[in-house]
Amino acid sequence: MSRLHPLRIAALLVLLTGLALTLQSIVTAMAVRQQLQRKTDSWKQLCALRDGLGRYDASIRTFESLKSTRPVALAEVARNAVSNAVPAIRFLESRPAAAGWTVQSAEMSYDDVRLSDFAGLIGQAESARPPWRLMEINITALNQSPGRGRVSAVLEALEKRGSSR
Repeated sequence: MSRLHPLRIAALLVLLTGLALTLQSIVTAMAVRQQLQRKTDSWKQLCALRDGLGRYDASIRTFESLKSTRPVALAEVARNAVSNAVPAIRFLESRPAAAGWTVQSAEMSYDDVRLSDFAGLIGQAESARPPWRLMEINITALNQSPGRGRVSAVLEALEKRGSSR
């Protein structure tokens, strides 16, 4: 029986060693799982950035393929859309955009204009290539004339600097 006792001690040591290794493996697996989760999250963010870059590149290609790299003159759009009023046009800031393009901002204002004509003007400006985009608008109705008002709008367009197209 004395021989059995050392075997029991050895078995108990093997069992305790196995339990210790199992606990160590569980703790290590949890840490590795957290690392993998962080890497997966980073991968998802990188994929989203890649998709955004694809849209960015497609936008650049679209603008580069336009026949003209300068927006149509706002005064010309105004003449075509509103025949009986001349706007005050004031060019604001010009700031760099991507790939040699700049964003040109302009404020256009009318003291008295038929609002439906102004809506047509905005439609024409936005359908031009490159388009003018309406960024801000203030409309004040004129009491003496239904359908007419005082309008001030800020528009932006992309323009390729140094291009003759």
